[in-house]
Amino acid sequence: MSAAILLAALAATSCKDKEYFDKDVYNEIIGEAFPVTDIDPDHDWRTVVSGTTAISVGSDYTGNCTIGVYLETPGADSKTLMVASGSVPPGGTLRTAFSYPAAQRVFYITATGPDGRRVAKQAEILGGTLGASFSAAEAASMGSPAPDGQQEAQRFGIRYCFEDDFPLEGDYDFNDIVLTATPAIEGSNVTLKVSLDAVGTTSQVAAALRIKGLSRSEIVSSAMEGDFDFNNGKPQSSFTIIGSKEYLLPDGINHTGDVVINLFDDAHWALSHTVETDGSVRRWYYNTVRGSIPSDAGYADVSPTSVTYRFTLSSPEAAMKFVAENMDAFIINNSNGSYMETHTRPFKTSEVIFNYFDDPSAYDAPYIWALQLPGTFLYPLEGGIIGSDRKGVPSGAYQIPGHSFCEWATDRNTATDWYNYPQKRLVY
Repeated sequence: MSAAILLAALAATSCKDKEYFDKDVYNEIIGEAFPVTDIDPDHDWRTVVSGTTAISVGSDYTGNCTIGVYLETPGADSKTLMVASGSVPPGGTLRTAFSYPAAQRVFYITATGPDGRRVAKQAEILGGTLGASFSAAEAASMGSPAPDGQQEAQRFGIRYCFEDDFPLEGDYDFNDIVLTATPAIEGSNVTLKVSLDAVGTTSQVAAALRIKGLSRSEIVSSAMEGDFDFNNGKPQSSFTIIGSKEYLLPDGINHTGDVVINLFDDAHWALSHTVETDGSVRRWYYNTVRGSIPSDAGYADVSPTSVTYRFTLSSPEAAMKFVAENMDAFIINNSNGSYMETHTRPFKTSEVIFNYFDDPSAYDAPYIWALQLPGTFLYPLEGGIIGSDRKGVPSGAYQIPGHSFCEWATDRNTATDWYNYPQKRLVY
């Protein structure tokens, strides 16, 4: 069906007159445009989940132990990702929360005693809890202390890949905005690094990040290091979308009782800091095309930009809310005369900053405009597609049989590791 028919079906989005909105027509149009047929109607589209630790150390230790939890075996030259860490006193237990890839079952845990001796174990997560125990006697059997110089592990990040056309159909390359949020929980303290990695649209787009279930009263102190676009020379030609320079959105702009981090008003400026000769922000595609690019092509490769937020929370339990299931990163752009928020599936009809739904259930079909993914995810190149079965066989950036996006889309219990199997020539 045509875009004109779709806009007619969406007339109520701007005028808020429900009698003009036909939910069945809308779902039919979006269903025909979506690259996968017969999607799982109960799909939550989660590829990152959350768990807790119960890692204990023996009372025979003479001082605090340092615990590290990794996705792979850590080694001196390893670049394996750390998902959790903490300091534990003799006889104590590390109880914290962490995010991890949904397909991951086995983790690698190290305990380093005050004398430098390290013990490593594998453990399987069961019922959402990762458990293990360590003793000083085990460490003593290791002989000499672990050598110095172990490379500091990188933290596991959560990547958000967006289509910017909600509630209209998209091109499903999921690279219009690419953000990576990397939380590190240490007791009551949280360090959250947010990286803007790619912009694959020519429209101005804003972004924010809600921590669902966390209230402002639970934040004892906070600080922001870096600046996407608050006070770094953004030109007046850039629209004000969110309307605040406070990085924790105040009541009145934030319509929820949750903490909402104001990321940026203008993704192009935040990533490139480039203006055209007329003073407008340069709205090129950034980091979505590979290979040699002419200087005037409208595409460019630039370094991702990041801001770090540091929080002291009122309790370790409050800090444990910085996990995937609570982290609602979303973008905002203009659609059909209104500012629309684009969220991942679990938060699809949320209205955090803007109110535009008469009936949120009108848009509750399980079609998606955003995905929450492991931070190592390789997003499709500009003009590509994440995955499709429209021609009868898997195609697109994630098409490998048994590990394809479309298999997972049609059955949430199948090909759950699809995000690990890209066609390298089709991803950035």
